[in-house]
Amino acid sequence: MSALDTPLAGARICLVASNTLMFHRRFLLEMQALEDAGAYLRIVGFYEDSPAPPGKEFHPVPLNTRRRPAVEELVPAGSASARGVRSRVENTALGIARRLAYQPWVRKPVDLVLGPEFTTTPRTELLQQFAPNTDIFWAVDYLNLENTSAVAARSGVPLVYETIDLIPEYDHLGPAFSRRARKIERNLMSQVAGFVTACDGYADYYEERYGDIPGFRRPVVHDNAPEHSVPSIRPTGESRRFLFLGALTFDRPIVELIEACAAAGGAVDLTFQGEDYLGDAPRQRIADLGLGDRVRIVEPCSGESIVETAAAYDVGIVALRGRNENERRATTTKLLTYMAAGLAVIGSDLPGISHVVSTHKNGRLVDEAEHGGWASALVAMSALPALELDDLKRRSLAGSADHSWAHQRPVFVEEFRRVLR
Repeated sequence: MSALDTPLAGARICLVASNTLMFHRRFLLEMQALEDAGAYLRIVGFYEDSPAPPGKEFHPVPLNTRRRPAVEELVPAGSASARGVRSRVENTALGIARRLAYQPWVRKPVDLVLGPEFTTTPRTELLQQFAPNTDIFWAVDYLNLENTSAVAARSGVPLVYETIDLIPEYDHLGPAFSRRARKIERNLMSQVAGFVTACDGYADYYEERYGDIPGFRRPVVHDNAPEHSVPSIRPTGESRRFLFLGALTFDRPIVELIEACAAAGGAVDLTFQGEDYLGDAPRQRIADLGLGDRVRIVEPCSGESIVETAAAYDVGIVALRGRNENERRATTTKLLTYMAAGLAVIGSDLPGISHVVSTHKNGRLVDEAEHGGWASALVAMSALPALELDDLKRRSLAGSADHSWAHQRPVFVEEFRRVLR
């Protein structure tokens, strides 16, 4: 192999992740790409019971443990008697705060408040231990940004930040968490040498929030697209089959879609395929409206067969309420699955979805504020001549190549090479 084939030859990369998402297909693909480019991967993960990826150096660390540093670590050796130092440290306001930092009922992150010299974790200690033999730290998501960036800054090791979610926008953690997290993320953004995120909608979000920071670079995108696509579309027949892939949950307009099928009339045949977390409500509504012959709920299929399963349909539905920035900005996996399966698309008119549908012109968008919007979209799509619907399907399949890992992998590897260089 030439240097062009292995642009990261000899590079030592430390991946820092805090949940089993690190073993999600996405990260296995990314790790393999970096190793193929010549890098050596070391993984620090924060679940003790996480299985190690085959053939990877893996260091599990307890997620929520904290160690009180000894007094000798806080003051120069020989500056005073240990007893005198302990008394002065432990009885100051700072000492009291430091003790509180280790109480399990104090959930507020304290590392930035007291400084890393006064609070430490097994994760921080391990990263500090690895720093002299690390060329790039690779932190996954906001929850690992603080610790990893602190160690990276002290050791002079560049940092690549990758996000698969907009954690500072989590509304279930409350507005106080979001305000603080956004502030911290902004303050640390200047320390980020490389940046990767999960879709163009998220990249737009970061550009809008942090584009004014000197040196900010728009994140490289690695979409969560399927690994393969169908070779060709399934030609449209007389009936039009609609598919909703994914869990049936409260944040998706499931009942509204069922009612839209009733309003659309007999031309619409809809299958919901996914785990049902709404209890009896969806099935009861189907029964009440007499839709049992053309609206059904079926069990999810395996990830390996999802593209082929979807390919048996004509139109895929991506319906989100958009109640927070994660939903508004996300280009969902199901949307990219529909495209890889050669389906036309009906999607919520939210930035992450509309960006893709508008770019590839492969379907219709629905404004949930518009009464009857889903029914109108279903009627319009079911009334399309077969040739026109087939054209939308071909646009989807052709557009899926832009979001494929084969297309995005070289750009991902180049981001690490640029940081290393």
